[in-house]
Amino acid sequence: MLKKALSKFLKNPSDINPISAFEELDIVSRLIHTSLNLSLKKIAITPSSFLILKHLYSMEKELSPLQISKNLTLKPSFITSVLKNFESKKLISFNVDKEDKRYKTVEITQKGGEVFKQASKVVNDHLSSVLNEINQEDLDLFFKILKKISSKKLL
Repeated sequence: MLKKALSKFLKNPSDINPISAFEELDIVSRLIHTSLNLSLKKIAITPSSFLILKHLYSMEKELSPLQISKNLTLKPSFITSVLKNFESKKLISFNVDKEDKRYKTVEITQKGGEVFKQASKVVNDHLSSVLNEINQEDLDLFFKILKKISSKKLL
């Protein structure tokens, strides 16, 4: 179903009006999220929490939960919930500022890095199997359009 939705969206992008484009993007997004959720279940991580872990893994410095929220355009309450879950699994650790005890930064642990690498393989394998039936030219165009849309400050 995901392959069908992606193919439909890529076949004739000029034939799609804004409401239809939104509908197709929503369908593709939900299908990817749902299918990834199933694939990541064995690692006990969700697609959204994977993206947070990826962000932490790729950062060279510690970040506050608020910085993570802003960087990923996710609600602070959601970030807090995911980070508490990560902490309970020892995937991250919180570092409290010595001068201002209210300020915390987040650091990925070695175990968090290992889980991220394992989850990355699952995500990569899963998405590769979905996207392998779409020709490279269409994929390049699709990602170019997604990057243009995501680069706009819509919120």
